[in-house]
Amino acid sequence: MKQISLIFFISLLLTGVANSQTGYFNTGNKSSDPTIEWEETMHDFGKVPKGKPASVVFKFKNTSLKPVLIYNVEASCDCTAADYPKQPVKPGETAKITATYDAEKAGAFFKSITVTTNTKEKQHILKMTGVVVD
Repeated sequence: MKQISLIFFISLLLTGVANSQTGYFNTGNKSSDPTIEWEETMHDFGKVPKGKPASVVFKFKNTSLKPVLIYNVEASCDCTAADYPKQPVKPGETAKITATYDAEKAGAFFKSITVTTNTKEKQHILKMTGVVVD
């Protein structure tokens, strides 16, 4: 009887160890989708001199185990431009999107950039605000 109990206990223990190994190396995102973690998604320039372009760098990290692909970056108007990585962002790597507002018109502004990726949340919205002063 002791021998049967010992065999049962050992098999139960080995089954538990085998099941726990499935996620052993997966220390990041448990989802199969690539994931982005943004440092910030909203930037306030405050006061911006008229005629002087204002730029901000939106940094992000790939926190998944798959490469992140940026398919497209689209500004809300022609007064805003963006530069972004064209190559895949590997797991654990950081990258940046640089957005520049031309600041040609005086007054308050609110602009956005839509980043289309292969992540579960396909579109990420980056926002910029400020006031252009003479």
